[in-house]
Amino acid sequence: MKLLTVKTYTDLHEAHIDKGRLEADNIKVFLIDEMITQVYNFTPGFDGIKLQVAESDAAKALSILKNEEIIDISDAFNQVICPHCQSNNTTKIKSGLVFWFKSKYHCNQCQKKFKA
Repeated sequence: MKLLTVKTYTDLHEAHIDKGRLEADNIKVFLIDEMITQVYNFTPGFDGIKLQVAESDAAKALSILKNEEIIDISDAFNQVICPHCQSNNTTKIKSGLVFWFKSKYHCNQCQKKFKA
């Protein structure tokens, strides 16, 4: 299996974020020189951490890495239950600048609005 470097990094955490993005799409990822950054990060001649994938996955990996969309998962951990039908299929209603009142939600199951 031939590996291709699809991106290089100077920061280890950025490399691991992209590694996770690719692994979520079932692409096997190899980080080359990830530990050497701890010692030689600013040494002249060090060309960074290399994110490598199989040659057959390179096009798909580049497409995924090009998409910089950030997914907000904060509401996934604070699931709100509808008081009317007990469904957890709810959506927070954006309320502009009024942040000191209770948040408003819409139940996608029974179509009612409520505060939580």
